[in-house]
Parts: sequence; C-alpha cells; structure tokens
Amino acid sequence: MRTAAHDGRGTVRQGPDLPEQVLPVLPELTAAVATAAARTGAEPPGGGPRLLQSAVGYFTRRGLAASPGTVATAPGAPLLLLAVTAALGGDVLLPRPCSAWWAPQARMLDRAVFPVATPAECGGVPDPYALLETVRRVRAEGGRPRVLVLSVADDPTATVPPPEVLHETVEAALGEGLHIVSDETLRDTLHQPSRTGSAPSAPAAAQRVPVHAGGSGRTRPAPGPYRAAGRRDDTGPRDGARTPGGGADTGGAAGAGRRAPTGPGAPPGADHPAGMGPEEASVVVSPAEMVPEGVTVIADLAGAFLPAGWPAAVARFADTGPGRALRARVLDVLTAVGGRIAAPVAAAAALALDEPEEVRARLATAARLHARTAGAAHQALRAAGVLARPPQAGRHLYADLAPLRPALAAHGVRDAQELEDFLTARLGAPAPGGHRFGDDLAALRVRLSTGPLLGATPEQRAEALTAPDPLALPHVAVALAAFASAFGDLRDGGPGGPPAHRP
Repeated sequence: MRTAAHDGRGTVRQGPDLPEQVLPVLPELTAAVATAAARTGAEPPGGGPRLLQSAVGYFTRRGLAASPGTVATAPGAPLLLLAVTAALGGDVLLPRPCSAWWAPQARMLDRAVFPVATPAECGGVPDPYALLETVRRVRAEGGRPRVLVLSVADDPTATVPPPEVLHETVEAALGEGLHIVSDETLRDTLHQPSRTGSAPSAPAAAQRVPVHAGGSGRTRPAPGPYRAAGRRDDTGPRDGARTPGGGADTGGAAGAGRRAPTGPGAPPGADHPAGMGPEEASVVVSPAEMVPEGVTVIADLAGAFLPAGWPAAVARFADTGPGRALRARVLDVLTAVGGRIAAPVAAAAALALDEPEEVRARLATAARLHARTAGAAHQALRAAGVLARPPQAGRHLYADLAPLRPALAAHGVRDAQELEDFLTARLGAPAPGGHRFGDDLAALRVRLSTGPLLGATPEQRAEALTAPDPLALPHVAVALAAFASAFGDLRDGGPGGPPAHRP
C-alpha cells in the first residue's frame, strides 16, 4: 500500500494550487502592505504578538477558543502541514481525492501516504468504515498510522461534509488513535447568499450531545440545526461509483447500514442533497468543535482573504498539555526551515484576520459571485450529461465525464491526464485532472475553476464583483456560453473544433 515513485521523478511533486481568486485585492490590504513595506524584517517563527492576537480573534469568532499560546502562523498552509506532520510522526491517511498539496508534505518526510475512499455524500473526509479498514490493513502490514488530514470545505470537490458524516469519521479516527489535521482554508467561501454582514459564527457551540470515541466521553454538534447533511440511506445505485484507492478495499465494511464509498457523481437532476436548500447544505462544523483535544486546525489565507502571492496561514492547537507540546515542536520545525512571514505580508494578514467591515463585505460578495457562476457552470455540465455534485464552497467544481467517455475517446482522451490536456486547450484555462488530487488516473474527472468565467481583464472581473446580476454581463454570458458549448458539443458528438473563446 505504500506509495511509489513514478517515472524516476521522485515522490515529492506539487500538484495544482487552489483555484486563483482573480478578483481585485482589497485596497485596504494593499495599503497595509504598502505601509509596512519599509519593514525589511520578518515575523518570528510562529508569528509576532500582533499577528497572533489577530489569529486568536479569527478562531474565536468561529467558535474555537484560542489564545496566543495555542495558535501559530507560517508563510502558507503547506509549511504548517509539513511542520505538524514532522512533529507528530507516523504514517498519513488522506481522503481520495484531496487537495494536491497535502500528500507532498508527507512524502517529503518519507512518510507513507494511504488514500481512503470518500463517502457518497461528499468529499473532504474519508468514509469512516473505509478508514477503519485502511487502518487495520496498514497496521497488519507493519505500518504506523498516526495522522488523518481532512477538510471541512473541500478542494477539489467543492463540497462541505455533512456534520453527521464528519462526526462519524472523527469518532472513527479518534477511536484508532489518529491525530486529525483539519484544513479549513475554504471555510469562508461558502455559497450562502444570506450570510452577508458578519463573520461566520459557530452555532454548534450552543447545542452538544455526548459522544463516545475510544472509550472517552466526547461531544458532537446536535443534528437539529445541521440537518443539511443530505445523507442517503437508500440502497439504489449511484452514478460515478469507484473502487477505494490505495488498497483500502472496503468490501463488506461499508455496507453496515450505509452506502459504500463512491465517486463524485450525483444524479444529474439533483440540485441539492436530499432536497435541502443551498444554505442548509453548506453548514461548516469544525472537528475541533466536536473534539477540541484531538484536532489541529490549519487555514491558508489564500483561500478567502489574501492573494496566493502573499503567503500566510494560521494554525490552532488544542489547549491541552499535548496540544501545547505539539505547538512547541511545530515552532521548532518552522525555526529550522526559516518559516517566517515577511513583515508587509504579516501586516495584511493581521488586518484580514481582524475582519473589519470591508473584509467581511468582500468575503460575502465574493462568495455570492462564485456561487452564481459555479451554479451556472454546474447547470451547463448537467445539461451536457456530465456528473458533478452541486458546488457548496470555493471557486471550482469537480466533474466526472464518464458519461462522455465514447465521445472523448474519439478525441484520443482515455484517462485523466489526457482529459486535462484536452480540456485545458479546449477551454483556454487550466483544468487539472483528478489524478493530480490522488484520484484514479483511469477516471475521467477534472477540477474546473470559475475564475476564468468572470472575465479576462482586471476591469471585467471588478465589474462582475459589483454587478447586481453578474451572469447578465456580456463578457460573463459569453464565457458561460463557450463553457456550455465545450461540453455540449461532446454530448452531441460534435467535432472538437478550436479552443473555446475567452472574452
């Protein structure tokens, strides 16, 4: 089950980054960078007092109690994950598919990486039964599973794990002695138009019910206000079914009262899981709310706040003896590798984490814009017969083109790499294949970004950001029409033709 090198290129290869934000940077953030430009130094490893206090406020507003002694910062979430993985030791388990930057951190440390199939409802978390089976197999082969990385708002699938699914996975992981690293980079990009003014809150703190994992009493959010899970207990067939990767053969393990893990395809007619509305289907609950002592939270500010070129990320550790010891070891790693945020970037990061009115307004406006464009793109994919879960967060969709396999084969497309090359040329924009996220190379899956639909120039994208109806803008309408045509022609068996036009 241990992952191997390919084609002599080694095991440490970085996949595609998060979908680019493309929207104009807030003037207040650029002003903060400009004001601090004369500060040529860097933050101390883990962050200085001002930045740490801003991180404390960020986590506290999301229902995660924090103090300067339980948070840390670094120039990007990959470095934080590298430090946490190095400090914890052991083998790493990841949902399949997962963010492209997760696995390279473990491979850089020569740690074994084991993919685990995701449940039918969502991406971002492993199916709990598949997780238990994988842990059993790893230990039987002499491995030492120690770390589970998961996401509460997923790249690449653009889905949000339902709270009860997340709880089952958390309970299984803790019962097996795994430490959970929760990547919450995209939690502030939820497609929830009603959330307009204030920073996201954490209603889970108001209702908790006891849960037992590994013999100790724990808590989880009560199901009432979070009933958006879209769980399906029927036994009918699912589109896009796949075999769990990495040797995690779940066989009969996934059949005990729930559906076996499957691929990303949802029935083409389903706008939202189990008939839920978009707001209900996009409630984020952090594992750290469920079991604060067993989870480390990391969040890259490139997810919602800062441009990717201004690298900054925050981490929150458990306020326990082991949690503080882990933080101390992480700071040692950051010191050793020079993981310090440049002072101008730290100034912008602190302002963003403080979430003044301008930042909160931009978060809400950007989320609404990407929700509209992702929704329109999803409808175009459905009309072309492509399988895709409705996007719930982020600036992207994850599509399964298996129904179009015969048409794609006529263009020489038989796997995810060939699909990536074909769609990148056809759409005129990056379309990374699912294999870059740990998915099956033979599956015709791809991540599609919404950024290119908003315009080709900064002016066009700024116009889309402020437009009452961005889909009515001529350049957005043309881009969406070209996007729909690129897939519709495949459905209709039309010729490949030239790359789709980008305005």
